[in-house]
Amino acid sequence: MRTVRALGLATALTIAHGWACVIIYPSVSVGPNFQVKVEDRGHPVQGLHVVVRDGHARIRGKTDKNGLANFRNLRPGAYQVGVNLDAGVPDGADLEVRSDGPPNVTVPLRWPSIPPVFARSMKGILHAGDYLAGPNAPPPASVSLDLLDAFSGRVLASGHTNAAGEFSFEGIGSGRYFLKLKQSDDWWGETGLIALGVDSTAPVEHFDLDLGGTDCGLSYTDRNQCPQGDLHVAQLRGRVVDPEGAAIANADILLFDLSDKLVEKIRTDRNGDFASANAVAGTYYLVAKAPGFSVSRSTVYVGSANGTESRTTKIQLGIFGSCSAAAQ
Repeated sequence: MRTVRALGLATALTIAHGWACVIIYPSVSVGPNFQVKVEDRGHPVQGLHVVVRDGHARIRGKTDKNGLANFRNLRPGAYQVGVNLDAGVPDGADLEVRSDGPPNVTVPLRWPSIPPVFARSMKGILHAGDYLAGPNAPPPASVSLDLLDAFSGRVLASGHTNAAGEFSFEGIGSGRYFLKLKQSDDWWGETGLIALGVDSTAPVEHFDLDLGGTDCGLSYTDRNQCPQGDLHVAQLRGRVVDPEGAAIANADILLFDLSDKLVEKIRTDRNGDFASANAVAGTYYLVAKAPGFSVSRSTVYVGSANGTESRTTKIQLGIFGSCSAAAQ
């Protein structure tokens, strides 16, 4: 059995002109018979639906106890393989099926593409602090929600958030789930899925999630894993970069006072740099965001005795579920 080891997660790229989302899948050549192996953090996933599709047909398989779904006698041609349900940018591969292709290839996939957020109950709160309503503002009231079984996609329950962004599904036992957000207006941009897990040993009782809409779909981070930072600066200026340290141009820097009033909105230049013109001495909330990246949130003390005039703030934005961070 030949396992393709070069495959990794699909890569989502944000293109500067229009911030279009381009998903690049790894390519692999296979014969008419092959299998797909799905793992979650190194462990096989059983009972998950895998879909191989071309422009006309969808061929389904289901993973066994070893995480394997077998596909047989496919006609030569170009296909795409992925799981039926996923959050963020789903893992996948572009397949070239050839009659003389290598036999018995195993195509690896990781699921979910964003690791699930765990809590001890299916209760929580959804925040949308990357929008202009303020860093502590919840989503609009009554966002409709469906709770899905993560393996079959079956709707287990439906509900909505209250005015504080809180949700609750009673009687949900341990397991893996997707929370489907359904919003009819332009606030979300498009419907999204959040990977959740209920586990009695989880360190927190309730979910506490930051949400953002991007051109690559719904983005979210776990506040329990991504705590808000503290910055002490003499002057507010800095640079926004991606996880590899490359500058992020046209990122938005939102500065709020302690009453959630927007004080200033700054956009980074081509080098990812920004500087505030309105931040006089005082305490502020700073939100940094860019399409396709997780939101960064900090409390900023401008004119602090700990601030250094010559030092700038570095804000590193995470990608789809990974934490963002700000430092000096």
